Amino acid sequence: MSWKKDDVEKLKHPPAEYSFIDQDHWDEFVASRLKEDFEKKSEDGKLKRSLYKYNHRTSRKGYANLVEELRASSSSDQIDRSIVWKHASFDRKGEFPDKETMDVANLIDDLMGNQKGRSLSDGDDVLTQAYLHTIMVQGRSSSLFKFMDAGSVSYLSYKQSCAQLLNARLLGAEYDQVVLFPYNYGNHWTLVVVNPTRVLHIGLTR
Repeated sequence: MSWKKDDVEKLKHPPAEYSFIDQDHWDEFVASRLKEDFEKKSEDGKLKRSLYKYNHRTSRKGYANLVEELRASSSSDQIDRSIVWKHASFDRKGEFPDKETMDVANLIDDLMGNQKGRSLSDGDDVLTQAYLHTIMVQGRSSSLFKFMDAGSVSYLSYKQSCAQLLNARLLGAEYDQVVLFPYNYGNHWTLVVVNPTRVLHIGLTR
């Protein structure tokens, strides 16, 4: 972005809506924006945003003001990030702009329903899970995993029956597919990760 002389002239004094800003602070702000490195970062940011698939549409309102609006209309001070993302993705008609965005929003709704009553950390919240799922689908890696339902395995299950279940899943696995099998041997749950093609076996105990 190159600044024209007329633009610089207009920036000598704060606009009327920013009249509360001291002249010294305004001069410092303008000078920082005229530096070449800032202009380069600005252009890089525009390029990255043009490549981003799920652009928010909050206009000049911004995320912060949107959060405040949602808080005002909610009984809770804590607004889940996924809710903010959904509202920020609406177009002017209050609709999602495309099928891809709607699919992510529907996934968020499903995850929200499944996570009711659970306490989640910042790295394990609904929006993070939806993002990771989207990345896996786009990379066509979701089909690489085959999951064994934990409900079919209990700590009372005999080793022989567990072995039979695992064997059935392995026989039904496709080439290079990873099978994830939860197993409780009495005191702890263990997640068994098996890749039969590469003879890979990992046990994660909790």
